[in-house]
Amino acid sequence: MRRLHQGRLSKVSGIPRGGSIVRTAALYCSGAKDANELAALLRSQDRSLPVVLISEHHGFTLQPRLSEELAKELAGHALVAQIDTDASYGLTRELGKEWSCYNGAVRIYWPHLSVEANPFDHPLWTQSRLLYGSVTTERAAERFLGMCRRRFMVLSSFGIKPSPLIAKIREAYHREILDARRKEAEENKDYASYVKWCEDENARLHKRVQGLQDELEIQRENFRLVTSFQHDEEASADLTPVEELQPQTVTEAVERAMTRFKRSVVFGEDVHAGLDGVDPQSGPPDKIFRYLETLGLLSEAKRAGGLGTTIVAWLGEKNVSCSPESETIRSNKKEQKKRTWRDGIGSRCFQFHLKPCEAAPPDRCVRIYFDWDDDRKMIVVGWVGRHP
Repeated sequence: MRRLHQGRLSKVSGIPRGGSIVRTAALYCSGAKDANELAALLRSQDRSLPVVLISEHHGFTLQPRLSEELAKELAGHALVAQIDTDASYGLTRELGKEWSCYNGAVRIYWPHLSVEANPFDHPLWTQSRLLYGSVTTERAAERFLGMCRRRFMVLSSFGIKPSPLIAKIREAYHREILDARRKEAEENKDYASYVKWCEDENARLHKRVQGLQDELEIQRENFRLVTSFQHDEEASADLTPVEELQPQTVTEAVERAMTRFKRSVVFGEDVHAGLDGVDPQSGPPDKIFRYLETLGLLSEAKRAGGLGTTIVAWLGEKNVSCSPESETIRSNKKEQKKRTWRDGIGSRCFQFHLKPCEAAPPDRCVRIYFDWDDDRKMIVVGWVGRHP
């Protein structure tokens, strides 16, 4: 892959194709200046090829050669670019948060991008979504590559624009016919037949316009269907893109959950204090959000008549790791005090905790302590932070 610096992104050598560049090598974008060039490329209305953007996480992508392999496979069908963390932040500043791509995520930006449109029409896969259901990163990369190969082969015809030369030839041909008819009418003094010919020609062209408009609507619907990864029968269901941008930090994950699940989950006053003591990237953040989302579902299930099993077993069925405190901890007043936090009304000792990450350093070992409040019929989260 080539590294791009200072405005070279839109000037790399290649064969023009409908306002895009055809390349067999991936672009590499580093830093804010390259991010500005990348944003300009994504916004360009002349771009006719999709851009597959692969972001780095701590300097690594899902697989070391993923960008190179995608660039070779999709040459002529899509551009492939890889961005480092600084470029990811720069792209977020340029396009807005919902249009960004970071932390090992992969995103496809279709042509004719408009920041006024729905950003998730341009599909995004987080690293955890790419890895879900795959035993190895190699398998996850192969699966994504195969999905892109199928999809872009179908889409390739949409990226081809007719040569301007063909339009000029057609225009010259019709101009010659019009001039010949006019000249013939002037020579024969037969203007009525010339007017009649113009009326017939106008009706023919009107009918042609109507046909082209109908064809355009059909093509738009075809394009919508083939770009809708949510309905890809060939790709696995777990490769569907996320429908919203995942939280970038633990604090963002918790604050989004506070807003989203306020009807089913209460967050106590000590939660933010716990967030201050953990690494912002712990969890990772999208996993913490998923765990909190599952607590919301747990609350709704209990309201609806019960779980039919224990809290730990119910959460385990949802792939959420949960443990009650041991009898040793329960009988130790000092340990119980460590697990006592405010719950929005008073204070209580919390006995259940979720474990989104295991075997991690203390500042990345996040625990989510919660309890069921039978009076409020809601789950109460008392702590999101380090293991006490």
